[in-house]
Amino acid sequence: MISTAEFSSVGFAERLRAGDRDALEAVVRAYLPQVHRAARGAGFSAERADDIAQETFKTFIEKAKTFEGRSHVRTWLFGILYRKINEAWRRVQREREHDDIDRIKSLGDSIVHELRDRDKDKSGD
Repeated sequence: MISTAEFSSVGFAERLRAGDRDALEAVVRAYLPQVHRAARGAGFSAERADDIAQETFKTFIEKAKTFEGRSHVRTWLFGILYRKINEAWRRVQREREHDDIDRIKSLGDSIVHELRDRDKDKSGD
């Protein structure tokens, strides 16, 4: 079992770059609760925080071969998390904008129908 004290060593950075499964797993186990809490703290639901954590660790594992060890692995991981949180907020904003357009269109459609019905009633008088 790898201790978090080893995370700042040059050898650990080399293991991450090499794709060492034990090293990658140690980081995930050590920081998953913190990553999830940070996503929840950014205002996301537990389910969405799970998705953000998963996306964060997926990127971490994919990019581990580029980790140079100039910062602590936690700093690097939380940089990835920060970008994933920003991406998630941009998606939320796009969804809200899309929802607003749909609501406006729906409101416009209902007004048009109401006016047509009113015109029919007037012409039938």
